[in-house]
Amino acid sequence: MDTVVSSSSGTSSPRATLLSAGDRIATRYEITGRIGRGGMGVVYAARDFQSDQEVAIKVLAKARQHGKNIERFEREARLATSIDHPNIIKTLDFGALHDGRPFLVLERLHGETIESWMSRNGPLPFGNVKGVAQYLFPAVIAAHDQGVVHRDIKPDNLFLFRTDQRTRLKLIDFGLSKSLVTPERLTDDGVAVGTPAYMAPEQALGKPIDQRTDVYGIGLTFYALLTGSCPFDIKGANIATILASVIADYPPRIDERVPEVPKAIGDVIHRSIAKGADRRYPDIAALRDAWNKAL
Repeated sequence: MDTVVSSSSGTSSPRATLLSAGDRIATRYEITGRIGRGGMGVVYAARDFQSDQEVAIKVLAKARQHGKNIERFEREARLATSIDHPNIIKTLDFGALHDGRPFLVLERLHGETIESWMSRNGPLPFGNVKGVAQYLFPAVIAAHDQGVVHRDIKPDNLFLFRTDQRTRLKLIDFGLSKSLVTPERLTDDGVAVGTPAYMAPEQALGKPIDQRTDVYGIGLTFYALLTGSCPFDIKGANIATILASVIADYPPRIDERVPEVPKAIGDVIHRSIAKGADRRYPDIAALRDAWNKAL
């Protein structure tokens, strides 16, 4: 999957850290602007000449030195293209630039993450969280059916957008680009994978993960949506302190912090975020059924 970035004038620019409007990827995509930039990755707006549609393209800010990372990225990207669900962002294409930096081509969404929304408005009312659940459960079940564990479910990966006069939600960053963009997100056993405050304890310990890791992610995300913050996101703390809290500390019951949350729902959330994976729901379908029964 070796493709070349070229400028509109036809001059290759493999060493450029950032792409500019007019640059082309694989002759098919033309960069039209920059959407955002994270710690190691950049997201661009682009035009797909083949389909004549807007797309989003994620590119690593710096080339990787090890081919193993590129192989892992391509393997995970192929998994992403196999997931076809209306509540999951679509991965349309993938490849590598001339300098070795991997890229993903995603459908273009116009909106914002729930994390962004909460930064202005505060916690979500319980009624809204019930709506989030109806989008999130089937999305993660669809991914698991294809053998894909998200391992980074959090409010910043829940994207809100408007269509047909309704607000809808899609789950984004399906353990693909972030597995290379974020330093902690390697997939080797013994290495912590994910966003520290939202890691399941087994992730923080570098142990193998399975569907129950996403059960934890959903439960902790519900907790954060209802309270406005993750209980393990300790202000000013380093990663080691955060991971130690993830492994050892238990947050207060959600129904005690947020009175509008029924105790039965509190029971579901707190079973979901149990420290031991064997104490959680065995899969997302079981979590969904318990959630719906508790409403």
